Amino acid sequence: MRTMHNFIAGFILILATPVMAQETLSAFKDSQLVGRYDAEFQTEYIATGHTDAGEIIAVEGTLQSRILRKPPEKTGLEVYRSYQNELRAAGFEILAAREKGKNQITRTVRDLSKPDKNAFRYRQYTLNNQPVANTNQGTVGTFTDYYLAAKRHDGDLDTYLAIMIGRTKNLYIIDTLHTAPMETGTVTLDLDALRAAIAADGKAAVYDIYFDTGSAALKPESDAALAIIATYLKETPAQNFYIVGHTDDTGGYDYNMALSRNRAASVVQSLIGTHGIAQSRLKPAGVGPLSPLASNKNEASRTKNRRVEIVLRLQ
Repeated sequence: MRTMHNFIAGFILILATPVMAQETLSAFKDSQLVGRYDAEFQTEYIATGHTDAGEIIAVEGTLQSRILRKPPEKTGLEVYRSYQNELRAAGFEILAAREKGKNQITRTVRDLSKPDKNAFRYRQYTLNNQPVANTNQGTVGTFTDYYLAAKRHDGDLDTYLAIMIGRTKNLYIIDTLHTAPMETGTVTLDLDALRAAIAADGKAAVYDIYFDTGSAALKPESDAALAIIATYLKETPAQNFYIVGHTDDTGGYDYNMALSRNRAASVVQSLIGTHGIAQSRLKPAGVGPLSPLASNKNEASRTKNRRVEIVLRLQ
């Protein structure tokens, strides 16, 4: 077997800005690139632990996913062991190392592949700027022999790697995610638009109220939108409103329902405590994933479903 020192081309850090994920981990020697997928901001679900009882965590940031085909004379075990050794040598913490015969790898990766998680089949992989058939990622997501996940902390960012080695067609997938905040200011709340939406529909969706994943604590980037909402509320002192939290459909039902309620309550508390709006005018509520504006099958659609709505209340 060749020496491991020639296996990895090197690890590359990325800037702490929302840019496309750069390549972090080289392909196994003589592998062929089948397709790649990039997202500036996406959730990646990663299995942890070395047994089937390990938890699945969700991380957000810039994602690069590659489908590769190993040389046919090389076994999946060699690819798995090579990555395992090199990641340790590069200072990565191994979060999960699971292999056939010892773990239910296929079951784990099938769970990770579901539409409410990584949704491999719905990612549009390309090669030379041309779309490739989703049967490639489906093959790995359906029958998998080895799964490896790792993490390394670099300054203010974390790099996560997930490697899934399929059972057939010599295919494997490398997902690389660099934690990074979502770019803000891409959708901004406008006072005139808020007035018009509530006048026309009795409600308005607000997207530039920000929370960390799984948190109901308002981020400072939300201040501008909250100030505009408060201005509108002061213009309409005779009107009352529901403040309604919405989530996508990833995660459990009870979890999302509670999270959406807590986020709505945080918005109400800010409007009362910071902006002086009367508590009697605002009622927080959460509907979790029950009122989506788009499918939850991909990240772009899920982003539309994560929102806060201001809904006119008659009493």
